[in-house]
Amino acid sequence: MQVGDYEVFLSYRGPDTRAGFTDFLYTYLVDLGVRTFKDDEDLRISKEFSPELIQAIEQSKISILILSKDYASSVWCLKELTQMVECRKRKGQIILPIFYNVKPSMVRDQTGCYGKAISLHRQRYDDETVRLWTAALRKVTELRGFDLTANSVPREASFAKKIVEYVLSILKRRNFVGIEHHVERVMELLNVESSDVHVVGIHGIGGTGKTTIAKLIYKKIFHLFDSFSFLESVRENAKKPGSLVNLQGQLISDLLGAMHRQIPSVNDGIKSIRSIFFHKKLLIVLDDIEPSLELAEIIESLDWLGSGSRIIITTRDEQALNELGVSLKYKVGGMQPQEALKLFHVHAFREKSAPDDFATLSERIVSTIDRLPLTIEVVGSYLFSKSKEVWTQTLDELENVPELQVQQNLMVIIKALPEKQRQIFLDIACFFIGEYKSVACHLWSDHDSAGELELEVLVLWSIVKIENDKLWMHDQLRDLGRNILQREYSETGKRSRLWIHEEALDVLMKEKVRSKFIMYLFITAFTFDFAEELGSLISLEEILIDGTAVQEIPASIGHLQNLGRFSAYNCLSLIQLPESIGHVESLRVLALNGTKIAKLPLSRELQVLQHLSINHCWSILKLPTSLGTLASMTKLDLSSTAIVELPDDVSKLNLLTVLKIDFTFVRKLPSTIWTLKRLEELHASRCRSLDGEIPRDIEMLSALKVLRLGYSQICGLPDSISRLPNLQTLDLLHCDQLREVPKLPPSLISLFVSSKLMHKIPDIGNLVKLGELFLADGSQEPVLPIESQIELKRCTDLQLWSLLELKILQLSVLKIQPVGLHYLIKLRKLSLCCIHLEELPQLPPGLSTLSLHHYKLWTGLPNLSHLEFLSEFELFNCAVKEVAGLGEFKSLRVFRISHCNLQRLDELENSIFLASLNVSYCRSLEKLPNLSNLKMLKDIKIKDCPKIPDIRSVEHLKSLEKLSSSTTEAESSSEVTNSADFPTRLHRWSMALDKHVSCLEFL
Repeated sequence: MQVGDYEVFLSYRGPDTRAGFTDFLYTYLVDLGVRTFKDDEDLRISKEFSPELIQAIEQSKISILILSKDYASSVWCLKELTQMVECRKRKGQIILPIFYNVKPSMVRDQTGCYGKAISLHRQRYDDETVRLWTAALRKVTELRGFDLTANSVPREASFAKKIVEYVLSILKRRNFVGIEHHVERVMELLNVESSDVHVVGIHGIGGTGKTTIAKLIYKKIFHLFDSFSFLESVRENAKKPGSLVNLQGQLISDLLGAMHRQIPSVNDGIKSIRSIFFHKKLLIVLDDIEPSLELAEIIESLDWLGSGSRIIITTRDEQALNELGVSLKYKVGGMQPQEALKLFHVHAFREKSAPDDFATLSERIVSTIDRLPLTIEVVGSYLFSKSKEVWTQTLDELENVPELQVQQNLMVIIKALPEKQRQIFLDIACFFIGEYKSVACHLWSDHDSAGELELEVLVLWSIVKIENDKLWMHDQLRDLGRNILQREYSETGKRSRLWIHEEALDVLMKEKVRSKFIMYLFITAFTFDFAEELGSLISLEEILIDGTAVQEIPASIGHLQNLGRFSAYNCLSLIQLPESIGHVESLRVLALNGTKIAKLPLSRELQVLQHLSINHCWSILKLPTSLGTLASMTKLDLSSTAIVELPDDVSKLNLLTVLKIDFTFVRKLPSTIWTLKRLEELHASRCRSLDGEIPRDIEMLSALKVLRLGYSQICGLPDSISRLPNLQTLDLLHCDQLREVPKLPPSLISLFVSSKLMHKIPDIGNLVKLGELFLADGSQEPVLPIESQIELKRCTDLQLWSLLELKILQLSVLKIQPVGLHYLIKLRKLSLCCIHLEELPQLPPGLSTLSLHHYKLWTGLPNLSHLEFLSEFELFNCAVKEVAGLGEFKSLRVFRISHCNLQRLDELENSIFLASLNVSYCRSLEKLPNLSNLKMLKDIKIKDCPKIPDIRSVEHLKSLEKLSSSTTEAESSSEVTNSADFPTRLHRWSMALDKHVSCLEFL
């Protein structure tokens, strides 16, 4: 292997880790085809770096740094470290630090064994050399890394697998070749500048990249619309019972950016869509429809859509577009020869060109598989790092496949899968598309990480993708997997998996059915009852009955000793489970969310149960004592139940990583909970009865990443919380008994703190990784303190200059002066509700959303014309007479102003992209600007502005959809003082945006 071929460089101290963790890590990486350089100390023949070693570091995409106790004692390791940090600075190389039995603070501050090692080096090396080493050690502690406290071989092996998964996720980021011109052509048809409603169809055989094109366009233009929705796999979802109602519900939820109530019927769904979104500018993508599906059943006619709306439809069959009367169509075919070859090289050689002895083979393979992106990606990914003999054998098999037979080409690769991965592929094709990865992995292995590693092989071969932690598979691969199973046996009862609910019901309803073949049962029919013969399906491994009206589970379920998963989400008629289910020793996942059961039939026999969820089981008042005996439990969700306490023996759940008790009546966290050393997430939001102080023992939760205590009555946090090295999210919203927050760990990414009693602003200067910050002291409440109370408070400087990763900042504090805002170049959303703000600080230029509440300086606002990306601007109860630079906001789409002393808005007429104008209770405002040039203005609301008699110059605005004007007397003063609304709206918008963008992260 040439040095330039390496993808990962391993830097480690041999005596510390070589025989254990490093060996596991190296072996897993190599077995999965990752070209890894492992520097063996024993083979070094000099003290100087060889050119080959420098080149290995330089050309690797990722450097993995295993910082063990004696790492800093090795000069060689420190030289490697310095070279890595230099590569990161020059080339953006990824460094992944692993803190192996050492704390990050020890490395950062060079204390303990690291301090002793550096002291010895100072005696032998010059000051500049040692300075470079210590600076490099400090630098890597600022990077995202992993902490490993190793106490057993299985623990090290499991941890190594998690590292490998992360490395693979970086190496497997998708590349787009030859797709730009498709995007450009479809964009021309969409013509987003036009105010007309356009429907554009994208058609072509499966595997040509239609969905990818639609997703790229969606990501490119969604921000131009009031609401947006991407409905995936419509053809597949339309086959399920109640599918059209579910699709309508999903559409409404997407467009609202929040969950919507259940829709009773298709007609009700149509009425809801029309009434909620009438004449709004919408972007809707319907992915993969077929001719038999009537678009009208989902959204009816298009006459209710607002001007400028766009609908994008993808389909394999052009006839589906013809039936809908779609005239704007674009056909996607195979790739151009050079583009196809380039894409193949991306996956077969990781973006490098083909070696000479593989060049001809590459060209022949690409021409054989019809130059379709899906097939090119799968075949190329499979052949990566394979021998020339495997390449030749694969080519021979592909050449026997008829032209344009996509599934037969893919079958060549599926047959090459190891048996374990082949079974996982079939599981996903039938049941788990759209399922969370962690849930599915519980069923594939006794140990979660092992199942995930098997899954990563499929990801590496481009057969499965993971989007937003959910499993996804191309419909051609999905259909191939199901066809394989249907060809197994013509008799349904002999197939290993039943995913079509009619077939599953037919098998269940047959009298005295005994099947040694059926392994998976998936039922979506709303009304059905299990027969007692359920227990005769002795090979059954999964029962999925989510959302059905099943009332009773037969006791014979206890005979299913291969059953791994029982899922009954939202089975609202299910009031009890038979005791026998507690004796199914193979059960790994038990999901009962939303059922009416009052008792959990758990027993000591459930020794492999890993995931138990009873969310929204409000009839459950008490947990069984046997809960503490479930030693394999990793995820426990008790949220929204009526429990008032956790059993003390929860400490016996040594493998627990996630514990959720949100919306329960738990009064106290048992002291034993702090011994759960693997716990990564603790969710206790809205536990209104939870009070007292969090004890110092919380520092024992060294793996903790997420701590949510919002809307509880806790009154104190210990100083020891700063010693949680992995904590990323801390939620203390509306903890109104909390007086102060101690120093927090620098690992935090999201921090939410608000309390009516908080008398001291937290010290956040060390939180250099923070991306989202919300601080409030009660000034966000509907009724503000009286003026005399405000005067008693001292103004506090909030130092922000070090928070360079901050993207969202919301401050709602009575007297505070933000310092260093202009340094925050990544900040996009800013909300300041700061009474008696001494001056508005200089704002960073990249803001897209700005909200100012209670800004009382009569000197007015500074010039804000540098905010060229500002799209949403709100002023509430501010003593400003004008907004200097208002006309320079070229991207402004929403402008809201209320209870302000503004006298004129003349410059607003230059904001040609303005879509919404809301002016209320501005009694000094004398007139509105000329609105006739604002061709995209759709919503105008003027309320209680007595000097504005009417609204003029809008009669020719074709885009205008809503106009309201009122000069009534001001409403109650409580409305004037309510400043909580905008931060809530901002957070909701942010979450809705993240939801739609995150589904595209795999792009």
